[in-house]
This record gives sequence, structure tokens and C-alpha cells, in this order.
Amino acid sequence: MARIDWFQAGMSDGRLGIEPSYFSVYEQLCARRSKTPDREAYFAAYREGVRSYCNPKNIYQIARTGAVAIGACEDSAVIRKAVQDGFANLLEQ
Repeated sequence: MARIDWFQAGMSDGRLGIEPSYFSVYEQLCARRSKTPDREAYFAAYREGVRSYCNPKNIYQIARTGAVAIGACEDSAVIRKAVQDGFANLLEQ
């Protein structure tokens, strides 16, 4: 069985804006095989990856496509404005 690089998994999930609660799915899947995911490595990388995802410029660009999820981002006026502006730009096209 291949070993999972939990640092890379966390980085990837963060960059995709996957909510941190998704880690519980990994825990459940690993438990079926008597394994334990590396929470520390995962979340160290996740925090780094989610910063790039939750950048207002990135959120704006994604919102311009018509599909953006911000559940992984801190709730802030800047993020909400990036979503609004991106959707508004989409509607103007």
C-alpha cells in the first residue's frame, strides 16, 4: 500500500479551498485500515495552501467563473466583496 504524504494532501486541499472539516473523512478512511493520518503535517500544509486560495484576488477570479466556495476562508468583508465583485463581473459579460 502506498504511503500518503499528508503534507502534500493538506497543501492540495488548502489550495482547492476544501473546508478543514474534511479531514474527518481521512480519519474515517484510515481507521478502516487501522491507520492514523498525520494531522500535524496535514494542517501545517493546509494553513499554507488555504492562504493562497483565500487571497481576495483568487476568490474574485474564481467567482468570475460562477462557482466559488469560501467555507475554508475566514469570514471577512474583503472576501465577501471579492465574491460579490466576481459574480457582478460574471453577470456583466
